[in-house]
Amino acid sequence: MLLNEGEKIVFKETSVKYKDHEGTLFLTNQRLVFRIIVTEKQLFGLKEKKIEKLLVNSSLEKITDVSIEKSFLGKPKTLVILFKDTTAKFSVDNAEIWAKQILTMKNKISEKKGNSNVPNIVINVVSPQTPQPPIQKEVIERQVVKKRCPYCGSLVDEGVSTCPSCGAKL
Repeated sequence: MLLNEGEKIVFKETSVKYKDHEGTLFLTNQRLVFRIIVTEKQLFGLKEKKIEKLLVNSSLEKITDVSIEKSFLGKPKTLVILFKDTTAKFSVDNAEIWAKQILTMKNKISEKKGNSNVPNIVINVVSPQTPQPPIQKEVIERQVVKKRCPYCGSLVDEGVSTCPSCGAKL
């Protein structure tokens, strides 16, 4: 990842998940970047070339909200970043540290530009909707007891007063 003039990496985490990709999340003093490395085959598959792709490359000024979704069963928490034009969700190991670092960098940018009335980002901890247990249908089991007609020997439901085969009273 090429850094701009005066840009420094403030925080970095590898093995971050974003959508269906796993890559590295970088926070610099100017922007937030999610990078993946893609291997492309060349020359009929005999040679491989690694290419860097930036799936998220946004100025910190475009961030309008940062929130954290709690997770269940020990999975990493999700860092949710709302930009002016889109939302990005990252599975990171320590979402709280990421949120605080992003807030700190945004405040430093605001101070440098002399914007004292820029609102702070509020870090919201949001619990994802609790998964509902599967609906269990009630199973009603009905046993049909049959008995033999003493006259013709056919099977007859219990409680019937006449045999449907021979018509004898039971």
